[in-house]
Amino acid sequence: MYRTRICNKCDNNKFLVVPDGVSFKVECSHCHDVKETFQLDGKMVVPECDKCGCSLFKFREKEKENSIEIDFVCAECGERASYIYIDDEGREVTLEKRTLLDMKKFILNINDRLYNIEFGVSGLRALEYETMDLDELNSTLNRITDELNSIKNEIEVIDMRIKKLNI
Repeated sequence: MYRTRICNKCDNNKFLVVPDGVSFKVECSHCHDVKETFQLDGKMVVPECDKCGCSLFKFREKEKENSIEIDFVCAECGERASYIYIDDEGREVTLEKRTLLDMKKFILNINDRLYNIEFGVSGLRALEYETMDLDELNSTLNRITDELNSIKNEIEVIDMRIKKLNI
């Protein structure tokens, strides 16, 4: 169940959504105190209702097990606020472009993780020379290395496809 938030200074329950680059401020419409600033990874709340054009919203929250879900509804007609997708500089983009940007970040993250795995495997290889019976260990290490190389190749193919899209 959602709980409607109110301004701590004046008890008003109507807020303006003020975009600020890749984040937005929730500002009291009466005293203009900034309630909170949010950054929704790759999304931005549209500061006017799509249905009636009103710029006042009720700011609601719902507690979940490990998080709090926020929601904005038009103070005039009750319509939920709509969202647009933005790039990392705050410019509006399509869902497809936002998805590709997220994929690119994901690929960079995976590459970093693969590097760390490779570094660990190299350390294990160094240990194998200090141990007597390492045939099984060596076989395991070779399978890991082959899998890492396969993952790297797949990531490079995806990265080249993204670069061709000029994003």
